[in-house]
Parts: sequence; structure tokens; C-alpha cells
Amino acid sequence: MPRVVEQIQRAELWHRNTFLATATAAGTGWTYARHPTEIKRPADGRAPFVKEITCPTCGDRLRFRVHSVASTRRRQRLFRALAWTSLGLIVAGVGGVVAMWTTDSFNGVLLFLGLTAIVVGLGAGPSLGSMAADDMGITGHGASNPGAVKHPLQVTEPERPGD
Repeated sequence: MPRVVEQIQRAELWHRNTFLATATAAGTGWTYARHPTEIKRPADGRAPFVKEITCPTCGDRLRFRVHSVASTRRRQRLFRALAWTSLGLIVAGVGGVVAMWTTDSFNGVLLFLGLTAIVVGLGAGPSLGSMAADDMGITGHGASNPGAVKHPLQVTEPERPGD
């Protein structure tokens, strides 16, 4: 996903053309029709609004929740902070278990808490880090879903000079 969050965000509405995945030389996948669009975000400090887009391929009316630039960056920072906190849980859990093991001071409750911290950190950290990287402040109809949805909205990078 692009890293640039803009007031007027360029995007592509994709329409999945096939119900079943098709086999290709590169693997299995779906084919999509792509329709470029622009989405104007609310001003910073304003509440998110619902943007309705009609799919040119099938005529479905799709509703996406659009957040402001500042709100999107705040959400990204929150997910990033939670991902780093998960890493801290892993370090604390491993440190506690190693300290208990090396000092021969076994405590069942502390061992349980240490192992729980490791498992929670390993489970939550990558998910939260991915959410921080992928959150572009536009949600709905699979915009943030990693699966093959019928109408994903893909935020695109702005053109750069020299490209």
C-alpha cells in the first residue's frame, strides 16, 4: 500500500470478474476490472463520512467510510504503538522465563504469565504492524481486507516527477 495519505486521495475501485480463481503460470488468482477514482477526505478534525461509489462494471452502490488525513495518521500511529508494545511483551516474557530458568526460582504463575506474554506478543504484533502499514483511512467493502473480495478499493501512489 502507498505511504502517502492525501487530502484528495487517488484510488482504484476494483471489480472481481470471476467467482472462482483461475490458474495461471504465476499461480492462482482472480481477474479484476479497475476503475480509477478520486476521494476527497474530510477536513482535519471533522468526523469521517460515508462516500458512495457506484461500480461501473456491475452497478452496485458501495459505501466506504473515509477518514481525514490527521485521523488516518493518528490511527496508523496507534496501530504502530500497539505493535511495538507487543514486541515489548515478547521481550518481557522471554526475559522473565529466562531469568526464572537461570536462577532456579521456578514459579508456575510467573511462568504462565511469561509464556502468555510471548504468545500474545507473537500473535498481536505482526497483525497490528500490518494494520499500521495498510491503514489508509478508507474502510468498507474489503478496502482493508487481505482476501479476494468483490469490490476492493486500492489507494494508489501519486505520480512522482521523473516516473
